[in-house]
Amino acid sequence: MNCRLLSLSCVLLLVASGCADKDQTETANVEMQAIQAGGTANGELLEALKKDMREFEDYRRDNTKGFDGMTEYLNAKKEERYADWEKAAEAGIPEGGILLGFYYLFRHSTGILDADTKKWFLKAAEQGHAEAQFQLARHYSANARSRAPTDAQEAIHWFRKAGDQGHVRALFELGGHYNAVVIGNSAFPPDPVEAAKWYRKAAELGHAESQFRFGSYCLEKVELPNPFTPENVERFRNESAEGIEWYRKAAEQGYARAQYWVGMFYYEGLSVPQDMEEATKWLHKAAEQGEEMADRMLIEIFANPR
Repeated sequence: MNCRLLSLSCVLLLVASGCADKDQTETANVEMQAIQAGGTANGELLEALKKDMREFEDYRRDNTKGFDGMTEYLNAKKEERYADWEKAAEAGIPEGGILLGFYYLFRHSTGILDADTKKWFLKAAEQGHAEAQFQLARHYSANARSRAPTDAQEAIHWFRKAGDQGHVRALFELGGHYNAVVIGNSAFPPDPVEAAKWYRKAAELGHAESQFRFGSYCLEKVELPNPFTPENVERFRNESAEGIEWYRKAAEQGYARAQYWVGMFYYEGLSVPQDMEEATKWLHKAAEQGEEMADRMLIEIFANPR
C-alpha cells in the first residue's frame, strides 16, 4: 500500500480523535501540508472522497424512494467509485470506510447491517467518524430490541461517541433510548432526567423534534394553578415559559405537533395570554401538514367562536 496514503490515514486519525498532544498535532499539520502542497494522488483521493460524501448526503436528504433509491444510487456509483472507496477504507481513511459501509448497507435494499457493513463502519467509527459511530449504534440498537443487553450497551457507547461530536441524530436517539422510545430493553430502564439531558443537547443544535420533546419535559414538571387565583396563574405562566419557548422553536421549524400545541396554548389562554388570531394561525399550520387534532380544533373554533 502506498506509504503516503498510510501516512494520510494516520493524520486523519489524529485529527478526528481530538486527543493528539501539541507535538503530534504539529507533526500531523506538517504531513498534511506536505501532501496538499505536493498535489499528490493521495490528496486528490481525499478530495474525491469528500466529494462523494457530500453527494451521498445530498442524495440521501432528497431521496424519496427509500432503500430502493439508495440502492440504485450506490449501485450506479459502484463501477466508477467502488475501487477508490475500497482502497481508502483498507488504508484506514474513514471517509472510504463509511462510503463502503453504506454500499454494503443498502446493497440488498433492506438496510441490514451484515458482517461486511459492520466491519467497515466499525473501522471508521474507531477512527472517530461520527456518522460511522451513529450507524454502528443503530445496528446494535436494532439488535438490542430483540436480543442481548450487551448490544444495548454497545449502542449507547457509540451513540455517545457520535453525540459527543455534535451528531444531532445520535443525541436524539440517546434521548429516545432513555425515554424508552428507541431501545426497549429492560437492561436500561427509562430515565426522564437523562432523556431530557440528551434531548436538550440536540434541541440546542436546532433539532425540531428534540426541541418539542425537551419542551414537553419542561412542561410536565409544572403544576396547574390550584386554585385559579391571579397569583397562581402568573406563577404557572412563569414556570411554563421555558417549555413554551422550546415548543415555539420547534413550531417555527415546521414541526406539526408543536404547531398544534402552540395553537392550543393561545386558544386556552392559560400558559400564555389568550389570542385567537395566534391560535388559528398555528392550528392552520399544523392542519396543513395533516395534524388531525388541529383540523378538529379549527372546526370547533369556527362552530363556537369566542
